[in-house]
Amino acid sequence: MNKKIMFGSFLRFAAHGMLAAGCWTAALCGYNAEAAPEENTLVLSRNGKMCCNVVMPSQPELVEVTAGEELCAYLAKAAGAPVATRSTAPLPGAVNIYLGTVDRKELASKFAPGTVKALKGDGYALRAGPDGIYILGNNPNGVLYGVYGFLKKNIGLRWFHPGPDGEYCPSTPDIRIGYFEKYSNPSFAYRWPGGDLNRANSNEQAKWHVRNGLQLDAPKWMYVTTDRFIKTETMRRPHLLSAGGGHELSDLVCKRAEREKLFKEHPEYFGMFRGKRILKYWAVQPCLSNPEVFERIYQGVKETLMTYPRGGTHTIGTDDTPQFCECPECSKGVPPEEANNELTSTKFYTFVQKIKDRLKKERVPGQLNAWGYHGYVKPPMGKVRVDPSVRIHFHAFGHCHTHALDDPNCPNNVNFLSIIRAWQKQGISMQFNEVTSCLPQGCDGADMCNDPACHGVEYLPMERRTAQTLRLYRDMKVNGVTQFMSPYDITYRGKIFLKNRRNTDMPMSMWHHNYTLAQYLWDADTDFDTFFEDTGSKFYGPGWPAMKGLRLKLYDLFENGPHMFSGVPNEALADMLLQKPGSEKEIEALFEEAERLAAKDPLRLKRIKLERDYYRESIYKMFQRVKLNRRPDTIMTQTRAAIVPDGELDEAIWKKAPIVTDFRRTKDGQVQKPEFQVAAKALYDDEYLYLGIETKDPAAPSLAAYEKKPSLKIYHDAYLDIFIKAPDGGDFYYQITINLAGTCLEYKRNSGALGTPTALGVKVKTKVLSDRVCYEIAIPVKALNGANAPGKQWKINIGWAPRLDRDTAADKTRDAVCLGTTFHLSYMNFVCGKQTVK
Repeated sequence: MNKKIMFGSFLRFAAHGMLAAGCWTAALCGYNAEAAPEENTLVLSRNGKMCCNVVMPSQPELVEVTAGEELCAYLAKAAGAPVATRSTAPLPGAVNIYLGTVDRKELASKFAPGTVKALKGDGYALRAGPDGIYILGNNPNGVLYGVYGFLKKNIGLRWFHPGPDGEYCPSTPDIRIGYFEKYSNPSFAYRWPGGDLNRANSNEQAKWHVRNGLQLDAPKWMYVTTDRFIKTETMRRPHLLSAGGGHELSDLVCKRAEREKLFKEHPEYFGMFRGKRILKYWAVQPCLSNPEVFERIYQGVKETLMTYPRGGTHTIGTDDTPQFCECPECSKGVPPEEANNELTSTKFYTFVQKIKDRLKKERVPGQLNAWGYHGYVKPPMGKVRVDPSVRIHFHAFGHCHTHALDDPNCPNNVNFLSIIRAWQKQGISMQFNEVTSCLPQGCDGADMCNDPACHGVEYLPMERRTAQTLRLYRDMKVNGVTQFMSPYDITYRGKIFLKNRRNTDMPMSMWHHNYTLAQYLWDADTDFDTFFEDTGSKFYGPGWPAMKGLRLKLYDLFENGPHMFSGVPNEALADMLLQKPGSEKEIEALFEEAERLAAKDPLRLKRIKLERDYYRESIYKMFQRVKLNRRPDTIMTQTRAAIVPDGELDEAIWKKAPIVTDFRRTKDGQVQKPEFQVAAKALYDDEYLYLGIETKDPAAPSLAAYEKKPSLKIYHDAYLDIFIKAPDGGDFYYQITINLAGTCLEYKRNSGALGTPTALGVKVKTKVLSDRVCYEIAIPVKALNGANAPGKQWKINIGWAPRLDRDTAADKTRDAVCLGTTFHLSYMNFVCGKQTVK
């Protein structure tokens, strides 16, 4: 599509407010009467009448057309005038506002040479002087961003979230602009929050993105679609040409409908797991060492880049499973550290580099990116290197958002930063997919919940941390950030997106974070306190004093809580925020005060009431669930005789130990009783904690139990999970995973972070009966950095995941159950009792 259009077409395309030559004389009368000069000041409107004219290029790009339209519309709206005019030549007697790019020498010459030279990427320069106002873009996108920069900085416009209630436009009948010159460059080249849902088929979301300095997604189908609206509305705004990618390897090998036929003809194309080729979709990666598999995937990548319009960005990623093929050829050359298939960086990036080499050899245009995901977040080992032109799109699952990114006392972020620096040491450019929006709030179904009666939403007080993080990312020369944002109007390629309240309301419930993210992606040097005050005072109006106290209170609770990263259960986050005595009442009181202060301002009152509702349907709701589901402490019996695990639980002392039952499953945000129950008992002595656990299941003999050595593949078996936190154990807890064969995988974890394998010396014996599995476990307390004594309180959760299907990596799992409402970070108190039994 030719984005340049002739001026005649431009008049027909956007005639509103445009002055043709014959109109100039009539317009001059009004302008000459109103635009009296003031010293070092330009008058754009007086008493609600426009005194300015926007001067457009004679052959504008579509993005420049949008710039002219938006500038005229918002100047008129601020002034309360019916129209602002546009022309292709200066209007005598008016304050002329010139739009154009740096290649228009007559405009660039109006700026200091250093200003023009300083422009980069989508940057822009602004100048107001005796000869008018100049909005100069380093490229056509910069012209539009410059218009929005001018409207924000000089007129006071704000777009907090999509839709009419998110806009702030001051009423300014008299608009005066003092002389100035400044420029602005984006801090990040890649500013694409929203994934593939921020295109113009979600039009209000698209407008919000661009007005706040972000970019739109433009997949190649958009260039040939018959939907003129989607195509035009995207092309007339800054956008990134996408050539596809993502979870794609199996789909590039063959169409999903053809998998069974291909498997019969060529099982060697499919990944091997536990000695068998696996048909199941997304269970194992394809066999990447197979030449025909490589050829099919390569041709698929090449086709996306060669499709009209040629080029764009293709991001290659694996199927959404961590399991890679285990065949002998795929295992050749793999370093010992990756032999167990838990780390897969060398396998994956060796394959990526082969794709890149072939693309380069055949001179295929475009940018190849690769995911950093699952077991391949780290750089490859040994001599394998990724071409520096390949950008790593890093999924930041291990990033702790509670603590500062550079906090040396946060092991999560120390580890996270070490991975980034390892990539950068190899000269690789990175961009991040921040996955804060993967955190479910108010409903465990999160974005996949399709219950129209569900009111769960996402509401996180993390914008101050977001600002700090983006400044550090900028200093580290990170290329940019993306993040999932639901579209405001919930349409996706003309279809209704999953219509739950979390999705429909995310642009409003998470506006603090989204708006901050956009601001700092453009200008990472923004002073947060100034930004915070400007944003809050305009959004909440008279309710701001109370809402300011509320946000600061939430910041304090959030930033000083335990570690938080994607996947932390909602009740853990809620408990983190509201467990401090008095916090719950203080927050409610601040909402009450804010509503009282804003009572006479309908829009601000509406915003505050809506935010209070978001708080109640997320953090508050989950905290009530935490309190409701808390159980009485379990008093552990002290034993004088050491227990030697044999899986029988037949010692007399087990019969005297208190029993814990009522294990639960959580489904669609509701705590339910499982089909088959689990029972647990606990004992202690000076050296050990003892757990006796029975998991009832009539299919017990058929449960999967393959792994004889500790590895992450144990999670493809039926397994028992024990989460245990020592008295005075600080931030750390331990996860002990045991399958039916008694294989034990032990991790030291940090409030949900990627853990560190450890050796605790756990003793375990299992016994599989016809209708149940018995576990007898002895855990040395010294290895947990704990000690036993009467009154000592351990936090323990027990989970059970019974997998049935022995033939695939993606085993069928019955409903998992646990003592808490989720596996990680949901505990019961087990207290060392005073009673001693022989």
